[in-house]
Amino acid sequence: KLRSLCAGTITKGNTTEELEATGWFSHLSLLLSASVKIANEVRNGNPVLIHCSDGWDRTTQLTSLCEILLDCYYRTFDGFIVLIEKEWLSFGHKFADRSRLTKQTKAKECSPIFLQFIDCVFQIIKQFPNYFEFNEKLLEAIINNLHSGLFGTFLLNCVRQRDINKIKKKTLSIWSYIYTKRNQFTNPKYSGLVDDVLIPDYQRLKFFTNLYPTPVTV
Repeated sequence: KLRSLCAGTITKGNTTEELEATGWFSHLSLLLSASVKIANEVRNGNPVLIHCSDGWDRTTQLTSLCEILLDCYYRTFDGFIVLIEKEWLSFGHKFADRSRLTKQTKAKECSPIFLQFIDCVFQIIKQFPNYFEFNEKLLEAIINNLHSGLFGTFLLNCVRQRDINKIKKKTLSIWSYIYTKRNQFTNPKYSGLVDDVLIPDYQRLKFFTNLYPTPVTV
């Protein structure tokens, strides 16, 4: 439904209501709500076990978001890249299947797991703009190049598959491109490392207009 709304195929007059009807904000709100609960438990010294059915979808979303809320390092330019490499790429998120990067991918395997994570990061940045060294343009660049085919970073479903197919030797890394454009992705409002725990309002969400192919006006 979100894709159809962005493409302008289901517009009936009230874009705000149509956007809410897609359920996209509900998904984001649930992710942020759960992340806040987990972050509060960790902050209070309580151990937390995070595990979905397979361990590479909801688990990765929640652990990544919690680390951003709890640790200011992951709000830096370098730290955010380390986070994606650590929690998503090394942990085995099935990018090829979930993001449907190949024609062989079955429809039932597709799910915007990584896109939801990126959108949640956008929501946190919007509420705490001085706490992030990078800006939303970095998020846009990552998602756009996830599907561009220009880099090998997100190809296939796990590290083993990428190693067997020698992806690192045959392709460029998206991070090499990102670092050459670092100035474009740097947040001028960044206040430096501030070791505060971020608690976003998961009911106050904004539409990430530039992330989608045909923006809608809300």
